[in-house]
Amino acid sequence: ENPRMSENQDRSSPQNQAATPPVGFVEMWVRIPKRKQWMTLSILIVTVLVYIGQLISNYLYQVDVPLTIIALTSALIYQGQFWRLITVVLVHGSILHIGLNMLALFTLGRSLERFYGPWRLLIIYFMGALGGSLFHFYFSNQLTGGAATSVFALAAAQLVLFWRNRFLWGQENRRILLNFIGILGLNLVINLFPGLGGLSMLG
Repeated sequence: ENPRMSENQDRSSPQNQAATPPVGFVEMWVRIPKRKQWMTLSILIVTVLVYIGQLISNYLYQVDVPLTIIALTSALIYQGQFWRLITVVLVHGSILHIGLNMLALFTLGRSLERFYGPWRLLIIYFMGALGGSLFHFYFSNQLTGGAATSVFALAAAQLVLFWRNRFLWGQENRRILLNFIGILGLNLVINLFPGLGGLSMLG
């Protein structure tokens, strides 16, 4: 048997044609960092614990103690209580409010922490809180709370990450975008209610 004919037959077989990449195709392997998403879980746990403190203080004293100490209000910022610009993201107005924000944090935070690492995630989260709080501080005197500003900062970072690495997702692009839009839409609707930080999201 002619070895050249055998070699040509092997190349032309359907199995080999399926395994052979098309002309001009470049195979590329991308290693995605494997990191434990402990910062996302830490932020989530602390926020939930603060909300439990809100419920307990309301039940025992009929006063929301955490809200009075760390929520955002312009009058107290003028008095030097600057920590409220950051800690505002730890208090929430209802179970639905904290539930949607923590769902968005859990979904977006894990993905971002995997690529950026825990400390960059924390910086993005609190920079979002600071930007939204400053916007609210200048344009509203209303007492407000919630993690919407930080969630939308994570969403912006996720959108940048997705766009710059869109070739990695392939056919999953549509599903990822629909999930992304759905989560943000729910958060936008619930946070537009008074006192839930709707104005600060613009920051």
